[in-house]
Amino acid sequence: MAEITVKAIDSAAAMEEIVKRLGVDALIVSTRKVDGQIEIVATNDEPLVVERKSLAEANDNSKRPTSFADVLSSKVVKSKNVSDDTIIDQDTTNSAKTGFEIIKNMREELHALSQLIDGNEAKTQPVNTDFYALKASGLRKSSETVIPNFNVDASLTENSKAIAKAFVRGHSKNFEDSDIFFVVGLEKSGKSAFIDKFKLFCSEKLDFGKVHTFFNVTGASDYSNVATWFEKNNKRDAQPPKRCIVEVNDINQFETQLYRFQKTNPSIQYSVINVVEAGRSYEYLVNNIRRSTLENEYLVMSKLDTCDITVSEISAIIDLGYKCSFFSGLVENNEGLYYARVDQVASHIVALAEKHKEG
Repeated sequence: MAEITVKAIDSAAAMEEIVKRLGVDALIVSTRKVDGQIEIVATNDEPLVVERKSLAEANDNSKRPTSFADVLSSKVVKSKNVSDDTIIDQDTTNSAKTGFEIIKNMREELHALSQLIDGNEAKTQPVNTDFYALKASGLRKSSETVIPNFNVDASLTENSKAIAKAFVRGHSKNFEDSDIFFVVGLEKSGKSAFIDKFKLFCSEKLDFGKVHTFFNVTGASDYSNVATWFEKNNKRDAQPPKRCIVEVNDINQFETQLYRFQKTNPSIQYSVINVVEAGRSYEYLVNNIRRSTLENEYLVMSKLDTCDITVSEISAIIDLGYKCSFFSGLVENNEGLYYARVDQVASHIVALAEKHKEG
């Protein structure tokens, strides 16, 4: 069989795919990091022999790796540890192993290889730790560094709560005092469904009264119309104040138009609501969602009645500088929109990580 190349978010995921496709006797050809992913080239062909050997030597099983785990082990032999300059020596001699021992050794060596590739200078974590379970479920190293109180030695419950606190934004008076809510999001992200729910939410939960809506706002004239409407409906100090929701249809012009709007109408308080649909990969989110640049930006995870949010998505939102305010679905307008809660998100993260510990 020809060589195969596998890319994954970490070495463990790549190794699992190789074992699935080639079996435990697969041989590693090369391992490297490409664009933030682990790329491993593997084969189940016999390696080329440089020196001519006798037929007896070629057929001597004692001179071959007994399993994929042994091949991995040979990759880590005599690798220098950056933190203490000690040399890691691993016994690659063949010995009779049970299936359980092979799997156990494979997991240990997968984790050691992952630490080596990532250039992690900390002590190697045991394979089945809570920290490893979070990493396996999708938590990125870039997120670990910005999450307050995150500790690789902490329990799964403690770290899940720390992640949830970094991800969830609680009730905000500034948000509820806003005159205008600009709603932005990629095409088919669930903006329209969210706006329908949010209008009802404003009336019933926030006591805003009737809320006006502007759709398909793109250029300068549309933003000017929003300002004109607001001044006309609030110049007599109407109680409750008239508020409106603005659906932004051209995200590329948004920040430029918003800057002009703010300069022209400094007394108007506004908030920006970013709608992001659930079910996307980390790479998609960080490459397509605009980064948070304003203090008064809020985020909604939509379409949560079609799929659950993953740890990798939570990691991406944190890396983009957002905190999530609302969860939203696609069901009826009078349901399916509610504030995100730390305890709920923390419990969800624990459940996702536990699945990887069991696996």
